Amino acid sequence: MKKLNKKDYKICIVGLGYVGLPLAARFALKGFNVTGFDIKEERVNQLKDNIDVNNDISNKNLEVLSKNCNLTSKIEEIKKK
Repeated sequence: MKKLNKKDYKICIVGLGYVGLPLAARFALKGFNVTGFDIKEERVNQLKDNIDVNNDISNKNLEVLSKNCNLTSKIEEIKKK
């Protein structure tokens, strides 16, 4: 059985709320190429600045997410990934 190369997969999580945000962080922690999309630009900007006003994930996971995940509120960015 062929071993999966995590960098060959592109994962997009739509909605960065209490379900989507931890899911995106988990995939990013495991080394997958992740794009996180949310329609709320303010939410995306806060997450990029390591601020999670909802406390959905730990500060450590938030830091990993903001460094290793493409966070966006622009639908065009997930179309070209």
